This record gives sequence, C-alpha cells and structure tokens, in this order.
Amino acid sequence: MMGCAPSDNTCLLDQKPRHQVTISDFLVMDTLLTYAQCSSFQLFPQATCRYMDPQGTLGASINDVATALTWQQAVQVCELLGGRLPTEAEFEFMVRAGGNARFFCGEQESCLGSLVCTSGLSTCQRVRQRAANPWGLYDLNGVMAQHVQDYYSSSYYGPDPVTDPQGPATGVFRGGRGVGWIQSAACSTYCYYYTASMRYYSPPDFGPAQGGPRGVRCVRELP
Repeated sequence: MMGCAPSDNTCLLDQKPRHQVTISDFLVMDTLLTYAQCSSFQLFPQATCRYMDPQGTLGASINDVATALTWQQAVQVCELLGGRLPTEAEFEFMVRAGGNARFFCGEQESCLGSLVCTSGLSTCQRVRQRAANPWGLYDLNGVMAQHVQDYYSSSYYGPDPVTDPQGPATGVFRGGRGVGWIQSAACSTYCYYYTASMRYYSPPDFGPAQGGPRGVRCVRELP
C-alpha cells in the first residue's frame, strides 16, 4: 500500500489517497553515496562530494554521506553506475519494507529511537551507523533527505491500483523522500516528517547553496 497509514492524523493532502501499488523488482544501494565513492568518479570538485549539514559545516571522512549534489549531478552519478534514481513509489516501497505502519519502524513515534540520528554533525554524516531495515537497507530515513527521479505532482497518489507509477512527464520541481537528522528535543514537534508517506519537492538545481543538502541512492533494473 502507498499513501497515509490509517493511524496517521498528520497526513498532508499530497499523501492521499491510500491505494494499492505494484512495484517490479529492482536492485538498490544498501546505503547512501559516500564522500569516497563520489570522489572516486572525479566528476565534480571535491567540495561537491562532501557532507554538508544545514549550518554549512563540511565533513570529509570517507564514510560521510555526499550531500552537496544537485538533482542533475545525482542523475550523472547513477548513470555512471549503470542505474538511475529511485521513483517516489520505489522509495516508499523500500521505506515500508513490507509493512504498512505510520512510520518506517512502526506505529508510534517511540519506535524511531536509535533509527533517527539526533547527535548532529559528529555522527549523523556517517553511513551505516544505525540499524538497517528488515530488508537490509540503511539510512532511508533519519540521516539525510534524498533525491528521487520523478517530477513532483500533488496528485501523484491516484485512487486506482497501479504498477510502477511514475511522476508526470514534465514539471518544474523534482520530488524528494527521506528526512535528515534532527535535534532530539525537536522530535516531539517534527517526528511526523518521518512518516513513510512524507513527500517534498525542490528545483532540480537545489543544493546546499539554496539551503537544502540531499543524499543520493541509486537503483538499477534487474538484468
């Protein structure tokens, strides 16, 4: 199922209606693109591959998430790896990992616990520091917001069952999924951002210079 869980009373209109979706099998990176991986491609300046937090602080550990890439640059990386960015539907499918709860970990905010990073730059930029989901995928939520393939549409969630839904053919904004780290004290106010159906959008050239770092996770069709 895709869309708001029945227990979610914080849903926005663009997360409705809840409906059945079929997703074809695909391969996916088990965590986000790192500084080391990004740098090895020699496509961009080194600073573009670094982790950048919302305050503009840069990291440079080999296991830091590469978050300074725009949507266009993320597409370049995935194409180099023989893949593409995930669709919104594929991303929600990965987050839910076979479940239908409000959050990716269950119904209650308390389940977020150690799965959402709240300790800031010192640890939140590192991949695989929190538990994987039931499918062995790390950092889908709670570390960094992430690029997806689709153009954004407020009516993306159609009322009828669909197979491998795509966004519109044209548009102004690209969609985004996943949510970054937060200060622990803010969770009671902002935990609804971590719901499995949470969506947002930004221009394709949106990056740290515009105040919004994004992570990159690529998928590939099965051979």
